[in-house]
Amino acid sequence: MECVAVVRVCGGRVWQDLFPSGFMFINNVFYVDESPRCKDISAPIREWARRRGLGDFPKRRMNGVRLDELLVKLGHPEVYVHQGNCEHLFTFSEVRLLGPGEPMNLALYPRHTCVLQNQTVYCTTCAEFGAKWLATGCARVPFDPAFFCDTCLKLYLYTDGRKIGDFNVYSFRGNEINVLKPLG
Repeated sequence: MECVAVVRVCGGRVWQDLFPSGFMFINNVFYVDESPRCKDISAPIREWARRRGLGDFPKRRMNGVRLDELLVKLGHPEVYVHQGNCEHLFTFSEVRLLGPGEPMNLALYPRHTCVLQNQTVYCTTCAEFGAKWLATGCARVPFDPAFFCDTCLKLYLYTDGRKIGDFNVYSFRGNEINVLKPLG
């Protein structure tokens, strides 16, 4: 199972086509996506660290690396960077043998065991207000799905109360269940 299976989570096809490169930084090792059309976007970071005496961080291919080949620190934050500058922090929370009640199909792993519910999802357009709407299949935005606040939804996807284009809009209630919300 390749590490890349863990992380293809963000953005739509448009951004992946424009910025196909990415890397994972796990336990002080850069795992670089060396698929066709990808370039090593970790090189400037590694050079910066080397020039400042922070160390020579090793680089390995992400492609073909199996999770059982990684040296991980449980609970330690790791990072995945892709699409130019989209960063995702993640942790390995447990490593164990499968029990008799768990799926034995390796294609189902790795898998999420929890999702944080205290992170507000912000509007894709303004990134200032919490999302109240989710739009899918919209050609006007490079993300699918895309999240919108009331104002941006009306200003960007509607003219005189009519939809601009063919897309679906759904009420998004994910932010209402969050316990922690920013002041404002």
